[in-house]
Amino acid sequence: MSAALTGGDRTSLSKEWLAVMALAAMLLADGIRAEPLKDAEQWYRTSYAVLWSDSPADHIDAILRHYAPHIVTHAETGEVRSDGRDGWLREPMAEWLADGWQSAELIHLDTTIINESTATFLARWRDVYVDGMTEESCGWYLADRFDEQWMITAYADSVCDDAL
Repeated sequence: MSAALTGGDRTSLSKEWLAVMALAAMLLADGIRAEPLKDAEQWYRTSYAVLWSDSPADHIDAILRHYAPHIVTHAETGEVRSDGRDGWLREPMAEWLADGWQSAELIHLDTTIINESTATFLARWRDVYVDGMTEESCGWYLADRFDEQWMITAYADSVCDDAL
């Protein structure tokens, strides 16, 4: 066997080996890049968004577990503030319910992976009210991965446009 791997054959085998390794590395890298997108988007759709679609007030504790302890909000007015997650959501949800809001359905989602631990979501929601009325709203979310768990860390209202 060693006689067959001497001289030109060894060089040829080394080049082939390097080519195979380079191809495997590229395929693996593509798989690694695709996995965080699939993972982040699946988390948003199947763990977070579904909680808003059916009596979200009944699921507020589960919804809150999707947020970091403090949420940075980028307001339309240009104000940036940080609030504890409980106050950030419980009080507004009580106001929405008092206004007749019932639930929200995710109707469009654009996910961007920034890196292995950071993703953004631009979401379009259809808000449903007890009188049957609906309206659409959009929001931008920043999520970070802590200890293998995605958590929303920032939010900004977003204008719904035709592209979303």
